[in-house]
This record gives sequence, C-alpha cells and structure tokens, in this order.
Amino acid sequence: MVALVQGFIDKAGRLIHAPNGGIPARDVKHFSRLDESRWSRSQWRDYWRDGRAQMIPQIEGASMLEPIPTSFYGTPAWRSVESVGLKAIGEVIRWDMYHYRAYPAAGSTELTFFNQDEGAAANGRADTNLRTAGSFPGGEMMIVASMAVRGIPAQGDVTGTPTALEEWYNVYLTNAWAEFEVAGKNYGVWAPLTMLPEGGGLMGVSGGLLTFSYFQNGHPSHASLFQINPPIGIPPTIAFGGALKWRALQTVTAAGRIGMIGGGWKLRLVL
Repeated sequence: MVALVQGFIDKAGRLIHAPNGGIPARDVKHFSRLDESRWSRSQWRDYWRDGRAQMIPQIEGASMLEPIPTSFYGTPAWRSVESVGLKAIGEVIRWDMYHYRAYPAAGSTELTFFNQDEGAAANGRADTNLRTAGSFPGGEMMIVASMAVRGIPAQGDVTGTPTALEEWYNVYLTNAWAEFEVAGKNYGVWAPLTMLPEGGGLMGVSGGLLTFSYFQNGHPSHASLFQINPPIGIPPTIAFGGALKWRALQTVTAAGRIGMIGGGWKLRLVL
C-alpha cells in the first residue's frame, strides 16, 4: 500500500490521484510508517475519505483489494464475505468467466449460462472455464465489473453465400434481452443484446475470400466493454447464472455458438 500511496504523489509533493479523494500529500510519511493491517477505522476513513472505510476492518489481506473499485465495498456481497473475515484470501487476479452454448439453426426463446462446469462441457474449456456449475467453490469469489455477449456464426453463414450479417442482426436486435442473477436476485437486465458488446472479434479478412459477411457486436476493442459499476459480487458457493432470451425464434442458416462473458477480479486462496 505504501508504494501505491507514494505513486499518487508527484515530485513536488502534490497529491495527483487517490482512490476517493485520498490522504493529503503532507500525511504520506505518517501513513507509510504504519502497517495498514493495524490501521484504525479513522485512518481508513482518512485514506478513503468516505463511509466505505467503516466496511474495511483491521484484517490481514485488506490491502490486497486495492485494484477493486471502492464502490464495491458497499455491496451486500462484500459485507457477507467481510463478516466472516478475509484472512484466508491470498490473491486477487484479473479474470473473465465465460460460457458458450450452441445456437440452434431453428433459434431459441431462452439459453441459460454459467450452469455447466468445464468437465461436463462438450468442448471443455472452449465452452467454459467454470470449475463448478452455477457457483464458485469455497475459497473463491468473483467480482464482476463487465458483461459481454459474443456470437459465433457458423463458417458456412460467413462465407460462400453469406447470411451471417442479416441473420445474426436479428439474433442480437429483434426482441432480445440478457439477464444475470445472483442467489435468485436479478442484478442486470439488458436489451437488446448489443448493449453488451463483446470487446473483441475479427478485424479483417484474407484477400482470398470473394464474399464475406460477419456480425460484429460492437467495436473489436476492450475499451467498448459494458462496465458494471458498482460491480456485482459473487460470494463462494452462492448460486448465479445468466440467460439470453427472445420473444420469438430467430432462425439462422446453420447452427452457431453464442456466449456470455463476465469480466472482473477473482479472489482466491493461495495454498
């Protein structure tokens, strides 16, 4: 934490950035001489400059949560984990959880996501990276800060006599919406599916293709991802799931794939 705080100070000793107002530059030396695990609640308040400091107790590991937006500390998920202590949490890593399903040629009125683990998925980690279906195992927690929907048309719909642009336009935009819930409570409803751009995709095609059609959900850049603020916290062993829904069947020439991706941070034990 000392390095983080000192990084907010320029050569002239002025405060140039801090999480939520931060501490005055003149007080940096005072804070740098202390172990943050022993900070009082008033010292946490001075650092964060608002009531969220009340939710950050004097526990080992609290300083490891610095990359997480301060808005998360006020969510129920944080308070439920904080109530049992964070002493066991050893690291925070950048993580994207994903789950892809087949999109049938005949269309569908509902596809559910995050309800299958990588061992049960037909294509293993190509389909999902969840270790357990519908929840995180004990010792793991996910903080979801972005949500995306990615469609993958069949190759036959992309080349030759391409139909992907027209057909997948309907998949994304014609009476379609996405939902995400934790512990049976809805934390997001988005319509149409283009509200959740995928943040990546094809940039171009080879010169050998005479005709090509592809539906790109948003600009192929991570900067275009839909940001969730405050983030959605998923405590260990708590059920969660996503769904894509349509009021009517949207057909495609050949079956493709479609998926939901939740990006953010994973908190987990270090054994």
